[in-house]
Amino acid sequence: METKDIPYQFQSYEPGVFVELYLPKKSKYQGKLYKALTDGFTFEKVKAHFLDEEKRERIYQLLDTYSEVKNIEERINRIEPFYWGYSMYEVDGVFFNLEKGIIEERTQIIRILFLPNIKMIHKLVPDMEYNDLRRAVGKILKADRDERGRLKEYNQQIVEYIEKWKGDVGLFLFGYIIFELCSRIKEIKDDAEGELEEEIWLSSFWNLQINRVKLRRD
Repeated sequence: METKDIPYQFQSYEPGVFVELYLPKKSKYQGKLYKALTDGFTFEKVKAHFLDEEKRERIYQLLDTYSEVKNIEERINRIEPFYWGYSMYEVDGVFFNLEKGIIEERTQIIRILFLPNIKMIHKLVPDMEYNDLRRAVGKILKADRDERGRLKEYNQQIVEYIEKWKGDVGLFLFGYIIFELCSRIKEIKDDAEGELEEEIWLSSFWNLQINRVKLRRD
């Protein structure tokens, strides 16, 4: 019996982060949301968004209490394209509000994965073994600010890269994706077609590991 090789091979895990955006499922939001997500893969469009002076003033208003991201004009010239992807699904959401009690509504969830560029980081510390580098990145991603300060003593270049990367991810999520969604909600309200949403939720999970099974090229 002839045995054929499997054309795939397991790859070691990659550390990353995933976030979930929760909002009411409404058809009026879909066009803007889909456009923002798909345009987000074209990095020049993202940069153009932040370089738009009229938009940037409103982005600063949105991020007024988000201390991690300041000086967008300076940051946008140093920001790197993201390695990311997303999926969308719907659930029957049930929430409790102290003022309104139990609220039930169809909820749309957008799950977005972000992976730091390990190859780029490896150029900063070329003498570090790849597996050690991957473990260090995973540990730094999960660390709080105080722990990152302690880790910087041993891995300064990696910690500084990840801190900048996390700030860039935050700017992308809040200053681009959520900004575009909030703008659409405001447009609908101005057209007297609906009411403003009370809240939009964004959750983050910093313990992501991606295990790839990739097509072999040999």
